[in-house]
Amino acid sequence: MDPSLALNPYFQVGMVGAFMAFTLTLAGFFVRHMSGRDREARSERVDRDKDWREFLTQERDTRRDDSERIVQQLGVNTNQLARVAEILTRHDESTRAAAAKIMAAEAVRIVQEEKAET
Repeated sequence: MDPSLALNPYFQVGMVGAFMAFTLTLAGFFVRHMSGRDREARSERVDRDKDWREFLTQERDTRRDDSERIVQQLGVNTNQLARVAEILTRHDESTRAAAAKIMAAEAVRIVQEEKAET
């Protein structure tokens, strides 16, 4: 390169300007790339938040429906348990009555055996 050209202030300003233009172009590409990635990440985040919101809403509705079904079944089961308790009470009473009859018959037999021996 000619030494007088390197000392020319216009050439120096031109070189600095070209270097700055090149540097700013690279910085612009980098910022554009990062902005695109950020836009993609933002849209993914918005989609993920929307999906989570839908999932949680569905889960809440499902749990509410399950809770209502369980409460209804508990009401049915409570009525059935009341019937079973009534049946058991009747069965217990009939069992006690049968046991009393058997014991009375046994007592009558023992008394008759004692009378027969004497």
